[in-house]
This record gives sequence, C-alpha cells and structure tokens, in this order.
Amino acid sequence: ETVSQTQPQTKTDLGDFKVVYDTVSTEEYKEYEQIFKASGLFEETINQLNGAIILPFDVFVVLGECEVSNAFYDPTSKQIAICYELIDEIAFDLAEVAETEEELGLGIVHTLLFVFYHELGHALIDIHDLPTTGREEDAVDQLSTVVLIESVEDGEEAVLDGASWFLLRAEKTDLDESVFADEHSLDAQRFFNLACWVYGNNPQTHSYIVEDGYLPEERAVGCEDEYLQMSDSWNRLLEDYIK
Repeated sequence: ETVSQTQPQTKTDLGDFKVVYDTVSTEEYKEYEQIFKASGLFEETINQLNGAIILPFDVFVVLGECEVSNAFYDPTSKQIAICYELIDEIAFDLAEVAETEEELGLGIVHTLLFVFYHELGHALIDIHDLPTTGREEDAVDQLSTVVLIESVEDGEEAVLDGASWFLLRAEKTDLDESVFADEHSLDAQRFFNLACWVYGNNPQTHSYIVEDGYLPEERAVGCEDEYLQMSDSWNRLLEDYIK
C-alpha cells in the first residue's frame, strides 16, 4: 500500500465565515442592524464555527433587506443571506405568545439561530459536496438541531423555540395543494420533528413534551433512536471537515 492509501488526507483550511451588514434603506432595518452589531450574535456564532470547520474559501453571512421574508444559501455567490423581513415575521409571530419582552427577545434569537444553522447545512452540503439520501430541507433541519443541542449553550431551548415558531406558522397556513408541493416539510411536521429530536436526546429531562401532549406517544417511542441515528450520520459526514 502507498502512503496515500494508508494515511487520511488532510483538508486545507483556506477560508472563514464572515459577517456582512448590507446597506439598508429603512429606519426599522437600520435599528435591526444596530441591535445585531451591538449584540455580536452572528460574530460570536461564526467565530465558533471558524474555530471548528474547514472551508476552502471565505463564506459571507449577509444580513440585509431582501424584499421577501426569507433566509437562504446562494450556491452561486457562496453566501448565506438572513433577511430583515424574516426577522420582522418572526418577531410578529412570537409577539402573539411571548409574555414578556425578555421572552420575546430570547425567542427571536433562538429562532434565528435555528434558521442560521439550517442555512449553514445547505452551505456545507454544497461546498463540501456532502451526500444526502432524503430531502435536503429535512437533512439540514436535522443538522441545525444536532449543532444546537451538541455545541451551543441553551441549544435545546433554541430548537424548541424554533419548533414553536413552526407551530405558529402552521396555524396560519392555508393547506392548498401548493403547500404539499413545497420542498420543505409542512410547518406542523417540522414542529413534531424538532420536538421528537429534543425529547429523543434527553427523554428524562424533556418527558413533559410527551406528558403535556406536544408529541404523540406513538412517535416518542422511536425518538431516542431517531436522534442518535441523525447525530451519528451528521458527525460522520462532517468528520473530515472538522479541525
């Protein structure tokens, strides 16, 4: 056997994630920009990623106006976009259920983190040509959950806040045929998936998820194995790209 056959190849780290605040036109979005710059939320998040993930080039995380409520990864520009319009939507939805300003603020941050790591999943699949055997949207929901639970303080709470937002969206969605054709799972399905995975990671701590009726017992029975399988799968997919 040659040396190249017996020794793992080392990936070269040539890039970093970098935060960019795009030019905005409205005072409301300028206020968002000031809030996120002052909090350092995204800078702290990508600093942790830069210490962990190998990249072949720089990947920009752009916060700005998009003229649509969305967050997305653009494979052409290799950028992750977080739209202020989406932050508006999240804030509006969560304001209906938050009991205090502090609870609302934390819910917005947690939901944004879930969305960001979801888009990070799309970026890593594209950049490192990672295989997926099911729908990519479901796979990156799984990655976001695994990263938050295993690497981020209060990560389980962040996943559950993301789940709560999906449930709120589900209650407002008109289920015509176009909804079933979407590449994403239905918002209600995403809620139950996230609830299952958080429960499955720690059934003792989160037994209330089943006891209080948020997750049917029929689904809960398999959640521990479900979480272990997806965690193992993503850790194996990414092992060559972790510093």
